[in-house]
Amino acid sequence: MISDTQAASVRRVGWVRRIGYAFIGLLAGNAAIVAYFLITNLWGLVRVHSFPSEPPAWHTLVGYAGLILIYGTFSLLGWLVVGLPAVFLLPVRILNRLPWLVILLIAAAIGLAAFFPIYLLLNGGHLTPNSFSFRSEWLYWFLALLASMTGFPIYCWLVRRRTITRNP
Repeated sequence: MISDTQAASVRRVGWVRRIGYAFIGLLAGNAAIVAYFLITNLWGLVRVHSFPSEPPAWHTLVGYAGLILIYGTFSLLGWLVVGLPAVFLLPVRILNRLPWLVILLIAAAIGLAAFFPIYLLLNGGHLTPNSFSFRSEWLYWFLALLASMTGFPIYCWLVRRRTITRNP
């Protein structure tokens, strides 16, 4: 039986707040993708500024901005199709009890599930025996995993922070 002090320490998380927390997780996942691109291409940016004889590669920076915009759009589509239903199907009580390793595994599954319809769309809707080779699309799968394994744990952390407060 739950005592009055324990019952007072648990707050209800409504669906509007859950959508807001999930959107914050989406933004965090997109920020992780941007950070990945910045880190992996930092040497190219440093090289442009360290060799003044070479013209600045503005087209490269504009290309990355467009690429980030495209990934953000696909990330939003994956969030709408898979992320939001996952947020509403997983009860808050269960999220409060799960260990963080299980949350990361759920996030990985959500990321792969979110990218799969996009992968089918990019592949023309065809699944061939070579469809699941990671040789040409490994970066897209990795970015889907990176975004979901950043965003979903942040969503879970926000929900946990909201639902469980410390007793005096």
